[in-house]
Amino acid sequence: LAFGEHSPLKANAQTLALTTLVSLELFKALGAVSMDQSIMRVPPIKNKALCIGVALPLCLHLTLLYTPLRSLFGLTALTLDDWRTVFLYAAPILIVDECLKALGRYVAPKPMAPAEKNEIFDSRASPPV
Repeated sequence: LAFGEHSPLKANAQTLALTTLVSLELFKALGAVSMDQSIMRVPPIKNKALCIGVALPLCLHLTLLYTPLRSLFGLTALTLDDWRTVFLYAAPILIVDECLKALGRYVAPKPMAPAEKNEIFDSRASPPV
C-alpha cells in the first residue's frame, strides 16, 4: 500500500502537512505584530520577543526534520521543492492578513478631534431653539 503504516509517501505527506501548518502559524504570528498597521509599516524585526517567539519554534521544527528524531515522529526531511510547496500554501496568510488590516482601516470610524466631540456633546445637552 502506498500509504501503509511505514510508507515513505505517508511520512512525506505527514511532514508536508505538519510543516505547512507550522509555517502558516509562524507567518500569522509575524503578521500580527500590529492589529491595524501593515507589516511594511511595523516590521516584525522591531519586536524582539516576537522574533524569538517565531525563531524558537522554527528551530525546534527544523530539529525534528533534520535530525534522527524525525524517525521517532514518522517524519522525513524535506527537499527544496517540498519547501516551495509549503511556502506556496502557507505564505498567502500574510496577504489575507494585510487585506483584512487594510479593510479595517478603511471601514473603521475615524477618530474625532476634541473640538468636534465638544460640539456633539453641547448640541445634545441643550434642546434646539
